[in-house]
Amino acid sequence: MRFRNPLLIPILFIFQIAVCQFTLQDSESDKTVIQFTHEDVTFESQGDYTKLIPSKGGTTTDYGQPELPLFSTLIQVESNKEYSVSFNILSSHTISDIRIFPFQNKDKTEAPGVIKYTDVSFYEEEVLYPESILKVSDRLVMRDLHLLNISVVPYRYHPSQQTLEVIDAVEIEVVESGDRDDGGLSERLPSRVFESLYSTLVLNYEERDRDTEFQDPAILYICGGSSENNSSFQQLLEWRHQRGYVVYTANLSETGSSSSSIKNYIQNAYNNFDPRPEYVALVGDVGGSYNVPTFYEDWGHDYWGDQCEGDQPFSQLNGNDLFPEVLVGRISVRSSSNISNIVKLMRSPQT
Repeated sequence: MRFRNPLLIPILFIFQIAVCQFTLQDSESDKTVIQFTHEDVTFESQGDYTKLIPSKGGTTTDYGQPELPLFSTLIQVESNKEYSVSFNILSSHTISDIRIFPFQNKDKTEAPGVIKYTDVSFYEEEVLYPESILKVSDRLVMRDLHLLNISVVPYRYHPSQQTLEVIDAVEIEVVESGDRDDGGLSERLPSRVFESLYSTLVLNYEERDRDTEFQDPAILYICGGSSENNSSFQQLLEWRHQRGYVVYTANLSETGSSSSSIKNYIQNAYNNFDPRPEYVALVGDVGGSYNVPTFYEDWGHDYWGDQCEGDQPFSQLNGNDLFPEVLVGRISVRSSSNISNIVKLMRSPQT
């Protein structure tokens, strides 16, 4: 694992956020209106089929069914309110005699237009795909913010007729529909670090005014081996203090030595420390004398289906989603000289 400066950590999401496809039409206290405008999709011949390739966004992933472009945006909602979402198609047009290429395992396609191991009987059925052009996620949580991910598939395909309706424009309304218990989330001071992320990712986010009180900046170091006592690491802690951070440290004898126990410690810190950590830095590589374990997932990232490893799960502390509540980085060190070199780098003027 490579060293990452925990104050300059990029966040990786699996969500395909194509905000430029969406525009905010109206934002009131109890209703948000947005408009989706269809653009930037290439129609490419694939043998007997046509493949639709978006320049932004993703695609549907139902095996054996048409692979159609999908576009998403994030909408902020109040933590103590429930919402309903509806849509109205403003304009559309129809393309005839078109056979849409089906989604399938890309490794099992021999050549353009040649399909293997995919049931294409769908193309003989009297059905409409997708059933709805709009999909709304369950509530998502990103530290101080509650969100909905709204996805639009701007097509309706009739396989037996081989006709494709292209939805040119859609109006979407997000309306309050009741109250909910947010567990006191609104009582916590917001994070200035996350403020800039919200304004980048969320279509209807309104930045807090200048009088808003933010929490003090805070960082938690999880230390492998004896790294916590290293003199260079102690210099790093002092430097963070001088820069205005509240600094917490914990070694694996306190947190436990498994990835799940470390996450439980971070969860407790997030729930109970005041101020709550905004950053979590893991001090140590996976293996070696400063070992700090990571997570392994069974998604498979290569042809053999090997497990994926990564630290992202340490950041997922609220909600059943992939959005972080803290920003996680790793100082990948295996020796005291490694720590010394990295601390010098982190304290350099360019960092």
